[in-house]
Parts: sequence; structure tokens; C-alpha cells
Amino acid sequence: MSNTSDLNILCLQMSADDQIRVDKANGTFDANLAADPTYYLQYSQFQTIPVGMDGNPEQFVQLLVDAMPHVNALRLCFNEHCFNADGSLHPQFERFLEAAPQAGLKLIVGYSGNEVSRLGDDGSVGGEALRETLNGSAIQGLTGAWKQMLDWLDDHPSVADAVHGLEIANEPATYARAERLTGNTGEFVRLYADHMLALAEMIDARSDARILVGGWNYSGKFDILASTSYGEGTVLDALRAGIGSDLIWSAHLYPAWLPDGVQTGDQIAAAYEALWGVLGDDDILLTETNAIGNLVNDASQHDPSFNMARYYELLSDRGIGIGWFPGVDYGASSLAVLDAWGRGGVRYLHPASLAHALNAFSLGESDPEVAGDDRLAAVLRAGKVQSEATGRLMAGVDGIATAFGGDGNDTLTGIARAVNMLYGGTGNDSLVGAESDDHLFGQDGDDTLRGGDGDDVILGGRGNDLVDGGAGDNTLTGGLGADVFRLLDTGDTAITDYDRSEGDQIYIGSALFTPAQLEAQGTMRDLDGDGYVDDLLLTTASGRVRLINYANVVRDGIVSGTDGNDVMDDSFVDYDGDTTNWRGSTIRAGAGDDRVLGKAGNDTIRGEGGHDSIDGRGGDDTIMGDIGDDTLLGSGGHDVIDGGRGWDVLDGGWGEDTLDGGMGNDLIQGRAGNDLIRGGDGADTLFGGTDNGNWLNGNGFDGSAGGLNTLEGGNGSDRLYGARDRDLLIGGTGADTLAGNDGDDTLRGDTGTDHLNGGRGDDLLIGGAGNDTLECLRGSDTLMGGAGDDVILTAPGAGLHAQLYGEDGADSFVFRVGRGDGWGTAVIHDFQIGLDRLVIEGIGDLAQVLHSDQVAWIRQVGADVKMLVQGDYITLADTSLDLLA
Repeated sequence: MSNTSDLNILCLQMSADDQIRVDKANGTFDANLAADPTYYLQYSQFQTIPVGMDGNPEQFVQLLVDAMPHVNALRLCFNEHCFNADGSLHPQFERFLEAAPQAGLKLIVGYSGNEVSRLGDDGSVGGEALRETLNGSAIQGLTGAWKQMLDWLDDHPSVADAVHGLEIANEPATYARAERLTGNTGEFVRLYADHMLALAEMIDARSDARILVGGWNYSGKFDILASTSYGEGTVLDALRAGIGSDLIWSAHLYPAWLPDGVQTGDQIAAAYEALWGVLGDDDILLTETNAIGNLVNDASQHDPSFNMARYYELLSDRGIGIGWFPGVDYGASSLAVLDAWGRGGVRYLHPASLAHALNAFSLGESDPEVAGDDRLAAVLRAGKVQSEATGRLMAGVDGIATAFGGDGNDTLTGIARAVNMLYGGTGNDSLVGAESDDHLFGQDGDDTLRGGDGDDVILGGRGNDLVDGGAGDNTLTGGLGADVFRLLDTGDTAITDYDRSEGDQIYIGSALFTPAQLEAQGTMRDLDGDGYVDDLLLTTASGRVRLINYANVVRDGIVSGTDGNDVMDDSFVDYDGDTTNWRGSTIRAGAGDDRVLGKAGNDTIRGEGGHDSIDGRGGDDTIMGDIGDDTLLGSGGHDVIDGGRGWDVLDGGWGEDTLDGGMGNDLIQGRAGNDLIRGGDGADTLFGGTDNGNWLNGNGFDGSAGGLNTLEGGNGSDRLYGARDRDLLIGGTGADTLAGNDGDDTLRGDTGTDHLNGGRGDDLLIGGAGNDTLECLRGSDTLMGGAGDDVILTAPGAGLHAQLYGEDGADSFVFRVGRGDGWGTAVIHDFQIGLDRLVIEGIGDLAQVLHSDQVAWIRQVGADVKMLVQGDYITLADTSLDLLA
């Protein structure tokens, strides 16, 4: 398994403090922040330093060490803008980096740059531009910044010695963005590997530190690395082999990233396996996670922080170390505010976040100084403490107080005038709180936990624990094992994981309540807001007891329709409580003629049976009509739409879409954006672009919008219509009709008797196999008939210069001359005398042309025959006039 759990990391946010002062003075600060809330943070184009140092880095570090027990490492970011012209960093940043090792802290240093992470996250940059940037300025900036950082570390050996790991690129999401926009071919997954391997080689040559490589996208996905080919193996194989034993996988996992419906320990363990199972026994470091302070203990909010934080031992079991971001001075989950100015001080604004972070840090650790059966009183860490419930500073509280039991059967006791945070460690421990709002964590072993007065949070952890909240409104979690909950003064008590199948028991007063008694006296409610009526509410003489997820019903994360005709919009709730959400939903409409609306996230929607109407709305959606005559709209975003079986209508909407009609005679519209459109089987009609979508309402098509589209007819006799840009139209099999419309298009008929018309623009028309008709009536086009007896029709006119190739077969070259808008030219490059025909409309075939008084002249010019007909020039290349006559 992984071997990084000894790392307990605070991740520091970075801020462009100097630029903030400048912009506040010139009045642009508020506008900049409104346009981009991260404008001055770690991805900034300005010089950044750790947030909250208040001009006193040394005191900041000392306050951090004093306020944060068990923290032994700091993670911070840099980029090319952090360096001065002489290679130095901001003076405060340098002082901070010097002070941290002196305080015994290790360092994780990582690159965090805009072009590698954020470029195009607003949808404003296309795939080709991202390709150019990633192969150009992005990798140049990344490489240059690392050279500067390695140079700086060479000049500061005491800092270099404290560096545990160098993280090549934090959240390399631009690669994933480019991969998606260019069709998910694997190109940018391999490019990411190339860049990481090259930089790892450079770093390894100059540093003995471990090398951290992030997962795909926002450092969250590793299965893509394992499924993308690279040489004779995969990208994952290449990174492992290239970096070797120095490699640590840098993973990010925020609670909201867990799949919908994940609540229990088993489900969270399964989610971890799905995320990291492909990494096997490699070292993994969870470099970014957190838990929001005012939600992590609120059983009524159904926030994923609540569930994830109650099973941090699952991370320890996998040997995974944890980085908390942001660690201090910034955000709703930061552990403290360090006031480094003046005499200094600490404000614990999110004590709930701190309590759970310290649980994650201390799990599985062993301290030889507390290896026996110890009696420990909590140690006060002075500071102001804010109530998570009220948002105000707590009166009569002098700070937080912590105690860590380690090995052995320990007794840990809270102290007065403090928010106590007690951690039993291994062994059968006894934890006792005091009068304030305490956090008690039994961790491993059969523990006894008593909260005392105050609104306490108690987690038994692994083992058969006795949990007694005492007086107050308490939140109790037994954890893994057969636990006993004793409620003498219930107040408003929430028990989050009562599970009779594990042997859990509940005593109210002195009475043991069986499941039958609980259900007889209680009422089933939805008390945690998860959409299920699966929580049990009991009213007692001294308050109430809430048994959260009593019926153990959880959502499967899929919004499922019925066999009827459903309207699955924002208000739809399926049979197990799932609804659509802004992060992106998986929706299965089921049988019936359904109407489905996605949301702003990246949705996956299946129509399944019936004639369905689906609108993905915002986001990069995947929409499948499946069986039935469906109407599928992508709307905003870069969508993938598959009609499936049936006569479907597909509309990509805005964005770079991939549309496939599937089986049936489909009508497909790409609309704006560079789309890939495939008709599939059947006689399909494909449009590259449209004007405000009027084609869906029967108002016609004029090709006035679109993009660089690719239209593939597939099997069947299809009709393909390009837009106003440079489109590629491929007819496929069948008798197809292809119209390029505006733009410099490429039309390929492929097999079948096809009709190709380039429209406006300088087009390339290729008939392919079959007896095709190719038309060049506007623009300077190249027409190639291919195999078969083709008809090639052109109308020379002002500015038109057509290049004509009949190729194999007995071809007919038909000219429509005398348009009256100026002279044009047409060149036949492979006219076969005796096989091909030349026809000029209004005159006749070649024999009539040779003797017509409408032909101004016809003569041999070098190897070619040229003629002037009603103001237009026609050339038969490499042809003898004598043989023509």
C-alpha cells in the first residue's frame, strides 16, 4: 500500500499582496476581483507570497507550529511570476522558506500556473489554441519556472534539505480541456506524460526530493492515465517507469467530488477504490482535501463533508497522507487565522474543521512518549474560538485544548474554558470532555467516550465503543464496530450511523431500546435533506433523538425515470430521491415518451425506450437517445450526442459537438462551433450550421452560422449541408447529396451515385466511386470525379478558376458559360479523347463546339488546347487540337 501517511500537510494559499496594494490605490482592485475571484491568488500573473504573514514570516511560522499539533509539513505553490529579475523571490517569501525548516517543518513545493491549469476554463479557448499553448508558452513557462526554483534551492541549501517533495504541476486541467475539445483521442494525455517525464528528469538531476505527479484534470483522476496507450503500455506505466521510486501520485479529492449518494463507510471505501485502485501499492498523497467547518458536523444538511470526515481512517488504512487546503488564513475550512503582526495571536474560526483535520493527521501514528497506558490532560493552545453555529466568538473560552493518546489504554481528559479535541489512538481508551463544545475521537480500539456538558461531537472510530454525549445538543457517530449509545440527557441528539446489523445498541435513560421499540415510538422523516424518508425521529422527556439513515436507504446517484411519460426537469425526484444538480447528473429516462432537461453541469443522459425529447442545456453533455424517434438538443457546451435507433432529430447547439444519428433516417444540425457530425445508418440529413435554429421549426436553412464542421453521412442516401466556414462533408455509402454552401469546403462522395455542390468558396469536390455529379458554380474549385462515369458541371465567371479531373470512367464535362459577370477559367487536366465528353450549354458537344461561331477562338497553345467562349476560357491540358478535330 501507499507509504505517505506520516505526512500531515498544511497547504498554504498564495496571494499577490504587493499588487493588491497597488490596485487598491489605483481603484481597480474591486473590479479585478469581481471579474475573477482568483485574480490575486496562486495562479496569478503577479508575484505571490503565502497568505497571512502580515510582514512577519518568522512569527507566522512560529504561530503555525504552536497552533497546529501534528502538522509536520507545508505545501506551497510558485510559478514563473514569483521570481525577480535576479532570480530571487519576494523577500517575505524567502524569509518564510528559511524559517519553516528551522521550525522543523518539511516542504512540498509545487508549480501552479494559469496556462497549465486554468486556460480556457471559461470556454473561450478552442482545442487548436490550447494545443498551440501547451506545446509552446505553457511548457516553456513551466520548464523555466522549475529551472529558476532549482537554481534558488541550490543557493539556499538549508531550504533544499527540508524539501520532501517537488510537485511538477498542480491541477493540470488545461491538458484535459484540450483533450476533450479535440475528440478525446489520447493526444493530450500522452503529451501530459511527455511533459511530466521531461521535467521529472530535469528535477531528478538536481534534487534528491520525491517527485509528485498529479492525476488527470484537477489532479483527481487516475483511471484515464491507466487506460490511455503510451508506447507498448499505458501513460501510467510510462510515468511509473520513467520516474521510478521517487514517484508520489498527487491526488486531490474534495468531499463534493464524491459520487452522489455516497454516505456509508462501505460506499466511501468503494469510491476510494474506484479513484485510486489502478495505482496499486504506489505512494499516494492526498495533497488537497478539506471539510467545511459549519457543515462537517451538521447532520441536517446532507453535505458530503459530513460523511467523508467520519471515515478518515479509510485513508489511513491505505497509507495515504493528507494535505489540508486551504490550511490557514483563507477559506471556510481553514484551520486558523494567524495574526502575525505585533505580538501575534491565533483565531480558530473553524474549530470543527480543525478537529477533523487533526483526526485525519493523527490516525495510525505512534508516539513512543505515549506508548503505555497514559493519563493525559488536554493542553491549552491559546486563542480566540468562533462558534460554528453562531459565527461569533465564544465567551468564556481561552482557546482549544488537545490530547493525543497514541498506543496503550489511555485516559484523556478535557479542561475547562477550552474547546477540547481528544484523540484516543490505538488501545481501549477513555475520553472525557468538559463543559464546552468538545470533539472526541476514539480512533482505534474499544473506547469509552463521554462528552459532558456542551454541544459535543463524538466519533468512536474502529472498535466496539461506548458513546455518551452527555448534556447538550450532540452529534454522535459510533464508527466501525458494535457500538453502544447512552443518552441520559438527550437534548437534540443526532446519531449518524446506528446499524443494528453491526450490533449497535441505544439506551435512553437506563432502558435499552430494541429496533421494534424505536420504530414504535419514532416517526420516519427526512431529517438530513437527502431526499429519503429514511431517518427516525424520537421524542424524549428531555429532547429528541434523530437516527440518521436509520433505514439505510441511500441514493444511487442516477436520476431514473419511470415506464411512463416523464417530465424530468429541475423539480423531478426519482424513486430513491435523486435529482439533477449543477455539478452534472446521470439521467436515465426509462421507457415512455419522456421530456428531459439537464442542468449547467456535464450531464450524461439516456433516453432509453420511447420517443424522447432531451435538452442537455449548459455543460459538456453526453446524450443518447437509444430506442425511439427522439429529439436531442445539446444547447450550450461541447456535447456528444448519439441518436441510437429511430428517426431522430439532433441539434448540437453552441459548442464543439460530436453528433451521431445512429440507425434510422435522422435530421442532424451542428449549429455554432466546430462540430463532427455522422449520420450513421439510414437516409440522413446533416446540417453544419443554422440561423438561430429556425430549421427545427420548419423555417428553412441558410447556413449563416456554424464552424469548421465535419459531416459524415454513413450508410444510406444522405443529404449533407455545410455552413459558412471550412467544412468537411463525407457522403459514405449510398446516393448522397452534399452541399458545401459558404466557405472553402471539402466534399467527398465516397461510394454511390452522389451529387456534390461546393457552393460559395474555393472548394475541393471528390466524387469517389460511382457515377457522380459534381457542380462548381461559384468559387475557384477543384473537382475530381473519381471512379465511374461522372458529370462535372462548372460555370466560369468573374474570379472563378476551376481545376477539373474526370479520373477513371467516361466523364462528361459540362460548361455553363457567358454569365456576364466577367471572365473566368476552367482547366480539364485529364480529358480522354474518344471516352470523355465536353458539352457547352447552348452550343452542344465537342463536334459542335469546334465549328460554332459562338466560340471566339480555339487554338493549340503549347501542349494544351485553349478556347474562348462567350468571355470565358476553357483549357484542355496535354491535348492535341488535331486529335480533337
